[in-house]
Amino acid sequence: MKKIICSFISIFIILTNIVVVTPVSAASSTDMPVVVSLGDSFSSGEGIEPYYGQDRSNKYICEDWIAHRSTLAWGGLIEYNGVSLNSVKGESNSDLNDVLYRISGVDDGTWYFGAASGATTENVLSKSNGGEKQPKYVTVNVSTNNEYEEDYVTYSYSLDYQIDTITSLPDDVMVDYVTLTIGGNDMEFSTVITKAIGTGIGFSPNGLKDMLYDKIGDFWKTDGIAEKLEKVYKEILQEAPEATLVVAGYPRLIYMDDDAKSTNNWWCGYLAGYLINSTVDIFDSYIKQIVYSLNTDQAIYVDVKDAFSGHEAGADDAYINGLMFISNTQENIDKSDVIQKNISSGSMHPNYKGAQAYASAVQEALSKIDSGFGDITYNTTSTLNVYDVDSNLYDNYTVEITGEKFGYLFGIFNYEPLNEDYSDIFTVSSSDSISLELPKGNYTITVTDNDNASNYFTKEVEIRSSKNTEINIYTDFETVDILADAVEYNGHYYKYFEDSSITTWEEAKDYCESLGGYLVTITSSEEQKFIFDYIKPLAGSENVFIGIQNVNGSTNWEIWENGEEVIYENWGVGEPDNYNGSQYYGAISTAYRRGKSYFIVPGQWDDIANNDSYVYGHFICEWDG
Repeated sequence: MKKIICSFISIFIILTNIVVVTPVSAASSTDMPVVVSLGDSFSSGEGIEPYYGQDRSNKYICEDWIAHRSTLAWGGLIEYNGVSLNSVKGESNSDLNDVLYRISGVDDGTWYFGAASGATTENVLSKSNGGEKQPKYVTVNVSTNNEYEEDYVTYSYSLDYQIDTITSLPDDVMVDYVTLTIGGNDMEFSTVITKAIGTGIGFSPNGLKDMLYDKIGDFWKTDGIAEKLEKVYKEILQEAPEATLVVAGYPRLIYMDDDAKSTNNWWCGYLAGYLINSTVDIFDSYIKQIVYSLNTDQAIYVDVKDAFSGHEAGADDAYINGLMFISNTQENIDKSDVIQKNISSGSMHPNYKGAQAYASAVQEALSKIDSGFGDITYNTTSTLNVYDVDSNLYDNYTVEITGEKFGYLFGIFNYEPLNEDYSDIFTVSSSDSISLELPKGNYTITVTDNDNASNYFTKEVEIRSSKNTEINIYTDFETVDILADAVEYNGHYYKYFEDSSITTWEEAKDYCESLGGYLVTITSSEEQKFIFDYIKPLAGSENVFIGIQNVNGSTNWEIWENGEEVIYENWGVGEPDNYNGSQYYGAISTAYRRGKSYFIVPGQWDDIANNDSYVYGHFICEWDG
């Protein structure tokens, strides 16, 4: 028999067993920054036990346990001068529900933890700003006979507005940083995962696809997720006016084995995994756009996808939990759906390795603001000048720097046991002197002509002085003349061609190179917008060739034809799909296209055949400035 006991009755029963809350042990918080960690389950550490309060007999009235705030959440793993934030966990004076308590921190604590599993943007905002207290339900099987007998008790609570974690701090406490992940529950990613279940054994992903299309399509609408995220960011900055807001994105969730067309997750099909990951990518790009639109250096966005790459759910060394089920003896949080109630809340969330990956990515970003978050590199400023055959500064080359940066111990540089390997690579597309921030050390600098990859020059350099070091490299590179009617953007030049005599991608590539350029590369959303706005009134086809290909899997769509790494993508949903095994070449679509497994809007990319009839003679050449 199942029995649901009124939450108020349950609360009063448990209140009779309240125990004294003791502070957690911690290191000294002297000179530590004040950091507040807010957000959803990705910040609370859902799925990474133990949670604060987990070992207490009255945990069902402990807000930290109900919110599934993990003792190993990534916010607490961040270190400042070698001291982890979770060792200086403080306690705010937030006016909690009468029956709830939080685990206390040290008296001089400087890390305040307010994130909660299941939180949406409304749960972060204050009541006056449209916020809502977060309802929480805890269902427990209290049967003492066996794990198969069902005798449930459900407790219900309301968590405080997360912004109160900031506003309830004493007046003399100034917040330095606020870390945050939020929006995943507004996108209903838990429902997304539910809809993906079964696609790995043949169920159709159409319901999942339709839901994701709707969510992305509604994102920017009035009162949509975009407006809610912006409200959250602005209110945090308003209540913590001296703080830097650190907004972390979300990792791709599903491991994709492109060779086997598998996700390595029995419950999730390849197309479903692709749809989920593509949506995460789009969602992250939207979050980043909103953060940057705040136009303040007090808000930064941290992309964590690289930290999780190859370690998604289903990978051999996964940083994200797969689908996990619970037994009747386990507590269940906020689950009522007939499918969801048997699935652990920790499913599809970062595990401890994932928390470390998050902490590492965020700490790297913070180290650029405050050296206390990272090692001091003792960088020096150097000036690199690369000259062409006529002794003029050249404007189209790649710089690769390899070598060893000196270790430092008690004032001694080049302390060999602490020396570390160093490497950097970047492209230069302007005829300017280049400023290099190099740690003291020994380096090999190689410059390669982007117009002729076989032509390169190398110079050995030792950086010891803190003064500016001028590095001059003389080459035989030749400057390319750019067509007079090419359009300019950010130091690069572009020209759209419509030539019916050029019928294949390969011919378009050769033609651009014959002019001293290359088929266009697109490395940012801003460049994508510029190019599409440029070709939209000119293009007479559904597709326009761009400089990316994956013939026989040679590049995995990760390298542009000019050798640049793909750091920005704008594929349509379900693309690239190599339809009929012959679509190895990239193009921009200028029209809507939709099929059973793909959906492309104007401006998005599509993979097509070398001689696709929709693209005859339409392509874009690019020249470096």
